[in-house]
Amino acid sequence: MSEENTTEQEATNEEISNTSKPQPENETNPNAEAAKYRTRLREAEATSETLANQLRELQKQHVNLLVSEGHLKHESWQPRLRQPDDLWNLGGHQLEEFLADDGTINTEALAKAAHELLEKRPELKRLSPQRVDPAVSGMPGPMKSNTWQGAFSPRR
Repeated sequence: MSEENTTEQEATNEEISNTSKPQPENETNPNAEAAKYRTRLREAEATSETLANQLRELQKQHVNLLVSEGHLKHESWQPRLRQPDDLWNLGGHQLEEFLADDGTINTEALAKAAHELLEKRPELKRLSPQRVDPAVSGMPGPMKSNTWQGAFSPRR
């Protein structure tokens, strides 16, 4: 019986050693590979979301610039808002209303929305700087430039 016990014990030891051996590198664990792909997917989704948020903010800044600097034309005049955020806050508009299918800004829709907002609330209009006429305002005219010849000539 001792031979049978020894043989059984050796067989059991071989089974234990076979299960505890690491698998060769060319035979990968399918669960580990799936976990690796899930991790990559999560990283890609996070990057995609970050880029989408950055694009949205840049588009909104571009719309604000167009509305505040007068780069739009609507029926022969340029609607300009003093505070470009008024388009979002007071006008109740969303960025998606002004985006074309390809992601560019639809300037016609933007100009129309700014025009409608300024018709309802004219106090939101950005006023153009007025030019000062020196003859009327009493301000001195253009400065005369100094030259070397003027520096050494007699004073008048």
